[in-house]
Amino acid sequence: MGRSKNKRNSKFAPQASNLETGTMKNKFAAIARSKALQRRKNTILEEYKHRNKKSYIADKRLDSAGSRYAALKAKSYKTDFNATLSNEHLTHGGRTLNEIENFEDVGSEDEEIGGLDRDFVESAHFGGGMLNKSNKRGESSYKDVIEQLIIESKRKKEEQKKTKEQTSELTKELDSKLQPLMSLFSNNYKQIQSNDIDEYDNKMKELQLDRSRPVERSIEVPVQKTVSSLPTTYSSFQNMLSESPHENLESVIKNIVATCPKDRRQIITLFVYLLQYIDSIAVTAEEKKSLSNTFTDLYKVIIDCLFELVPSVTDLHMVIEKIIVEKHNAYKENADVFPGLNILFFLKTISCLFSNSNSTIGSICVAFIDQMLTNCKTESLKNISYGLFLVSTVLQYGKSSEGYLPSAFSFLIGVLYMAIPQDKRDIIKESSSTVDLVVTENSKSNKKPIEFLSVSDLLTDTLSTDSFKLKIIHTTLKLLKDVIKYIEGLPSEIELLESFCKMLQLLPWETYPKETKKSCSEFVKMLEEKKGNRKLNFLVQEKKKPQALRLYEPNIQKVYEHKRTRGTSKGDSEQTVLVRKLKKERKGAVRELRRDRVFLAKVKIDEQLRSDKERYAKIKRIYSEGNVQQAELNILKKKKGKK
Repeated sequence: MGRSKNKRNSKFAPQASNLETGTMKNKFAAIARSKALQRRKNTILEEYKHRNKKSYIADKRLDSAGSRYAALKAKSYKTDFNATLSNEHLTHGGRTLNEIENFEDVGSEDEEIGGLDRDFVESAHFGGGMLNKSNKRGESSYKDVIEQLIIESKRKKEEQKKTKEQTSELTKELDSKLQPLMSLFSNNYKQIQSNDIDEYDNKMKELQLDRSRPVERSIEVPVQKTVSSLPTTYSSFQNMLSESPHENLESVIKNIVATCPKDRRQIITLFVYLLQYIDSIAVTAEEKKSLSNTFTDLYKVIIDCLFELVPSVTDLHMVIEKIIVEKHNAYKENADVFPGLNILFFLKTISCLFSNSNSTIGSICVAFIDQMLTNCKTESLKNISYGLFLVSTVLQYGKSSEGYLPSAFSFLIGVLYMAIPQDKRDIIKESSSTVDLVVTENSKSNKKPIEFLSVSDLLTDTLSTDSFKLKIIHTTLKLLKDVIKYIEGLPSEIELLESFCKMLQLLPWETYPKETKKSCSEFVKMLEEKKGNRKLNFLVQEKKKPQALRLYEPNIQKVYEHKRTRGTSKGDSEQTVLVRKLKKERKGAVRELRRDRVFLAKVKIDEQLRSDKERYAKIKRIYSEGNVQQAELNILKKKKGKK
């Protein structure tokens, strides 16, 4: 028996210890219960109290935030009501008060029109007329008096009309005389104002960078005529530009672009007109074999205008692609010869507007240039200058991209190969060109600065002079420096530059000036330094990761949920989880409804008990009062019986 008692006591020992210490499994259960009770008192109990009241006003604002919002709404209503007063325009005589305040000619209102004379009023109204004792107007009847009054009023109206016409004519004459003098008054007023400006204001005006101020414009620039609309055909556009002088062509083109309407078709036509104008300039230059002195400035202005028009139309690249296809078809008719100057200018223009990385137009133009550099033959110095122009254009396309064009490299190597003497060409065989760029005369004594190739050199069929050959070599070295910048950082950088280094070592340095010799020696030194500092990273097999020891493997234990899940797919498992959550929420909602019902039942019971208690107290008081009255009646009856 003793063992069984000990076992029974040992089974309930933890519960007894919990009761003694007063600890609970959920410490916040009482707090949550009190909060729920308070929430029901604020919501359900209030609704229960006012369930049968119709004149009850429910204040559903959110405490201080609600009152603040109501105050803001009331304030905004007041401001809106006051703001409507400003929208009402007060008028006088069919015109607003603002127009009258602006000294507009409203017209004077004569109040005396149609008025009566003082003598007539005294005689006719105040004892005059037929009742006049002096008998001054006794002879005339009332009808004659009215006719005389009408005649006098008409005469006065005609006189006033004449005076008004005279005053209006005089004011017009004065205005016409005063208009030429107003400019003098305005200039004088501006000068007086400028003298009164403080030094601080002058300093602030100097710091402002406003290009469109009329003060900064030169006085010598003549005022150009504004163009109202874009010409419908290119011939009319070309005639309009040809009629204007060459000095003002830049301002005329700027004016056309500025006044062009912001319409897609108009912008595309203007863009095509400008490209066609560059094409016509190139064609005329090839015919005359000379370019105008103002071509470079005009070309820059056209490029700026085209650059402004490009962002305004999204599908402009489709138009340009069609033009490129036309140019390429014209080139394919004779693919062995370099194209005309118009195609070169077109490719240069597109390189200024689009890059190789941003759009497909740049890559199409680079492919077009690649075909020309690989297929076209260099049979003259003019062809070499054409090729160098294309190489510079390719470098301009490749500024934003990290790639390079192999045909441009091979063309520059071929140009350097042409400058090597015949006895050294057997060492390296690069091209089969017949052009010779070897400088025969010694140019060290020439003190003139070495020039680069210009656009005018593309038109001149110069003979094979040493000065022109030096220009070509100097331009090639300049392009070679640009090439080094673009391929810097590539893995094959040194291999690409070694071919250039071989060519430069075979050039006849004795006949070149000091500047070219210095640039070549710097290039060779730079290549040797890069070779010494180069570190080749060979291909290495990837190292295998070490296997983790079993002792260091983590002891992962699966945590099982209370409810078992069947081995289903991912979608089915998600659906079961959602169903379980829905059941849980439904149970919680049912539980809350049950608790609300219990709360209302308790409230009803309390009300019933309170009302019963009050009723019992009232009945008890009534019975006590009745007993007192009965006792008093009994006393009175006894007194009456004794009597």
